[in-house]
Amino acid sequence: IHRNGLKITRLDVAFDDHTGVLPMERIVMDTICGMFVSKSDYWDVHITSKGTSVQIGSSQSKVLIRIYDKAAERKLEQGVHWVRCEIQMRDDRAAFFTENPMPIGELFAGVILNYLRYVEEGSDSNRWRWPMTDYWSNLVEDAQAISLYRSPGMEYNLERCKDFVFNHSG
Repeated sequence: IHRNGLKITRLDVAFDDHTGVLPMERIVMDTICGMFVSKSDYWDVHITSKGTSVQIGSSQSKVLIRIYDKAAERKLEQGVHWVRCEIQMRDDRAAFFTENPMPIGELFAGVILNYLRYVEEGSDSNRWRWPMTDYWSNLVEDAQAISLYRSPGMEYNLERCKDFVFNHSG
C-alpha cells in the first residue's frame, strides 16, 4: 500500500471466535447495561431475524467496533458458535494500522483494548480502572493498548528536529 503510494480509505480487520471466547448474549446485556468503557459515546444493539449485533462507535466514526453473531447471519445449524469481532477503520486510522509492523493479532488486540473494554463493576470512581470481564480479558490477553490517533502535523524526523533546535531556540 505505502510503497506504491496507494491511498486507503477503509480497512476492516476481524477476529472470528469459534470456541466461545465471546458470549454474544452477555455482550448484548453488558452493552445495554453500560458495563463497558469506550472512546465513543455511541453504541447500538440490533436484534433481527439475521442475528444479533453490537456496534460501538457511529457509522461516521474513524474507528468503529462491531461484534455480531456470524453463525446466525449465515443461518448455520443451532449450537454452532461463530461470533465475529471487527474493527472498521477509516482514512488516517486505517493507514496507521497498516503502517504498524506488529503481528496482526497483537495489533488487533491492542487497538481493541484501547477503544473498548467490557468491565465488571469496581470501587474506583474512574470506570476505565474497573477490572475487565473474563471474556474481554481472554480476547485481548496481555496486549498493550494501541491508539490509532496521531496529532496532525506532528510527524517527527531529523529535519524537523534540526529546524526546531537551530531556528526556534532562544
